Amino acid sequence: MKKSNIYKWVQLSLVCTVIACDITFAGVVVTTDETIAGQVKLTLTSDTEIVAIGLKVDADANIASFTVDDDLGTPGDSYYDIFLDVAHDQEVNGDGYTYGEGAGPDNANGADQAIAGVVALPGTNFSISVGGLGGQTEPLDPVPQVAQVILKGVAGTVVEVDLDLIRGGILDFNGMQTVTGLPVELTIPEISVEIVSAHGQADPAAGTYGYAYGDSLGLSVTNDAVVQGTTQYVCTGWNMVGHAPETGNGTSVSITLTNDLVLTWLWATNNTLAPMGTPEWWLASHGLTNGTPGQEELLDGDSDGKLTWEEWVCDTDPTDGDSVLQITDIGADGSGMRVDWKGGAQALQYLERRTNLVSGSSWIPIFANMPPTSTSTNFTDVGGTNTASEFYRIKAHR
Repeated sequence: MKKSNIYKWVQLSLVCTVIACDITFAGVVVTTDETIAGQVKLTLTSDTEIVAIGLKVDADANIASFTVDDDLGTPGDSYYDIFLDVAHDQEVNGDGYTYGEGAGPDNANGADQAIAGVVALPGTNFSISVGGLGGQTEPLDPVPQVAQVILKGVAGTVVEVDLDLIRGGILDFNGMQTVTGLPVELTIPEISVEIVSAHGQADPAAGTYGYAYGDSLGLSVTNDAVVQGTTQYVCTGWNMVGHAPETGNGTSVSITLTNDLVLTWLWATNNTLAPMGTPEWWLASHGLTNGTPGQEELLDGDSDGKLTWEEWVCDTDPTDGDSVLQITDIGADGSGMRVDWKGGAQALQYLERRTNLVSGSSWIPIFANMPPTSTSTNFTDVGGTNTASEFYRIKAHR
């Protein structure tokens, strides 16, 4: 009987020991994100406090920078130091790694302290070693803990990340972790740049483009005043969504790309009119500002027989006596009467005919010349010699 009882007790003890080990053996789940422009992200979620992270990174192009965030509710007296190997098998300064120390409230030691958790990288292959070095001797609350490793670089770069067992892998206070989700291969996505402009000519033109993280990009409008019909549109600035700066005046902006963005060029109408309907911006564009707009539009400054407001309607130059809407020649050409004239480019032109200037007839439109028009053109009025007399005139409309 004694033997049997002792045997059962040993069996029970062994079972309890196995169960206890299973409960204390911690786990880390690594998830990845390839959806953010110019970067890839690994998120490490642990059911105990992570005290050390050792990862090795192999990329097929240079990584611009990495960030380690020990996150998320960890008390302020815990901080992370970063030890960077330029390459797995390369010594730097004789000791195998370059040292950059993240700052913390109790961290007065160490060389070259920088912004916490950010180190610029000189190469493609390196190790990331991170430790919560606040001097704690027991796990910190809360758990689970989440740490993030963000790698930024050129779009299309393929990045392989795995545990660096030489540097400890991923450890908790008990010195052991199970890790799922590694190794992993990620591709850094492009940065999307969308340009929106209702008017004018943008550089780059309106559309969507892909760039690499860190590219320097100049955005501009090359014609900041655009005339459409009788309206002038003036570029007044821009708005940018997804990237800083968010807004600005002027017709250009230069940025270093870090995020997807949509840039919209902003336009305003300039439609103030003088009494006869001449846009004030048009008068100013020809230097007609000595008098009031109402005075200027009633002048014939180039002595071509047309007042300034008439030149606006005809889309001719009020400062050039040779720029005027007028018939230049009429003559028979075998199939009818050919009429030649000159004028502007952006006005609708009508050629009209009648058989006398007294009574019994009216002006009949025989040709409509749609803009944009040539400044010199002609039209043949087929059969136009069948009457004793014919009169022609050219009109313009805007």
